[in-house]
Amino acid sequence: MDKLFLLPHWCRKIGMVVFPISFVLEIACLLEIGFNLFQFEISLNDIREWLGLSAFVCGDSLENMGHFTPCNDLLPTVVDILFIVGSCLLGFSKLSDEDEYFSKIRMQALVLAVYMYAAVLIIGEILCWGTAFLYFMRCCIFAPVLFFLIFFYARVAAVRKGAKDEK
Repeated sequence: MDKLFLLPHWCRKIGMVVFPISFVLEIACLLEIGFNLFQFEISLNDIREWLGLSAFVCGDSLENMGHFTPCNDLLPTVVDILFIVGSCLLGFSKLSDEDEYFSKIRMQALVLAVYMYAAVLIIGEILCWGTAFLYFMRCCIFAPVLFFLIFFYARVAAVRKGAKDEK
């Protein structure tokens, strides 16, 4: 692979704003946490109602999948999309000092993230059964990009620290 198609550096700044916000909201959606903001109890259902978010298909069990009934479950979808966009903006935007070495680090981090994701999936296949596996897979949707971000930025920080120590 000769050329990496990276986003401009300014996209990284947007990702640095969108990613942490969507990460917190993603955890709140996964754990179904309500927010206590300024002494007001705000739940995710309240936010859904205020925004008028509803999905076209909602099955509350595996037997009802495929039935088209309206429900108010579009907030997790919006949060998922924000998380994906924010993580891609953060992970695949050029660094301010991007060069061939950082491109090599990026590729190594991507390969390592895929290997780690495969290992997590194998462990999940062995240890999780039934409905627990569905919850496990819901949590694993974002694992590859999270692993990539962790491996890439940890290595970039180590390289920059080493360069700083040399000076």
